[in-house]
Amino acid sequence: NEEFWKILGGKGEIKAAAEENAVDVSSESLEKKMYIVSDTSGPVKVSEVPFSRSSLTSNDVFIIDTIKDVHVWIGKKSSSAEKHQAMLISYRYLKAMGRYDSTCVTRVLEGQEDRCTPFLEVF
Repeated sequence: NEEFWKILGGKGEIKAAAEENAVDVSSESLEKKMYIVSDTSGPVKVSEVPFSRSSLTSNDVFIIDTIKDVHVWIGKKSSSAEKHQAMLISYRYLKAMGRYDSTCVTRVLEGQEDRCTPFLEVF
């Protein structure tokens, strides 16, 4: 029905999801990154840290970008603000970087890493 198409803005070609303004994750220019999400000094702040398992601390939350996937590692002693903000920040990060909406974001709890094989393969 023409009314239906008019409401949607007209007929047009439908792009495949992969064509939607996304960065090619096979690109050599992308590198793995790791960020700390911390509210130690007041409001929640995000800072880049060395990409190493030894950077993980129980008092904070970390966003680990492996290019293919993103892991949000939740330290046992992290604050509720850090926990809540980290997932939101990870999605905003992916959007700002022009990454696919289908990029997998996995929440990993400290002490439960063995349950997430892709996380174990990161380091």
